[in-house]
Amino acid sequence: MTAKLTPQQQLLTARALKAAGHSGATVSNPFLKNSETARYVQGLIREENPVEAAAMQMAAAMETDGIPAAVVLIQNGEMSDDTPELQRMMMEWDSAYCQAAMKQKADADKALEQKYSDRADASRMNRAMQQAGGNQARAEHLIKKEDAMHQRQQQEIHNARFGAKG
Repeated sequence: MTAKLTPQQQLLTARALKAAGHSGATVSNPFLKNSETARYVQGLIREENPVEAAAMQMAAAMETDGIPAAVVLIQNGEMSDDTPELQRMMMEWDSAYCQAAMKQKADADKALEQKYSDRADASRMNRAMQQAGGNQARAEHLIKKEDAMHQRQQQEIHNARFGAKG
């Protein structure tokens, strides 16, 4: 009995088939197949939505060769995903793992971006404090004035490119 694709999985597959030049092909789980085209379509799906790709691969494995032992052991806490190879395997096979890993990466990226932003703000304040001779109120005024000037410049650039709203 073949597991049905969700509407999202059908759309992902159709898009990948179109990108592969096979828009006339029947939409089915490409992870059930092992041809060069199927592997290409699988890769396109992984690029667009790795979480759904992992779910599709897991569904296909239930019908064909099965799941790698390492995936089952890691899912059950009997083995660690302590190597890049095992982490990659889990990303490909376990949609929940994939989703959690993507969220963790996005959170880390956001935290790093915030750290850089905070450092830039502190550096900017230090520069303004030097210009203001150590006067905090004057430094904040200089920063506000600079921000207003940048805002006007951005508006002028926008108006030059897209025309002024009027």
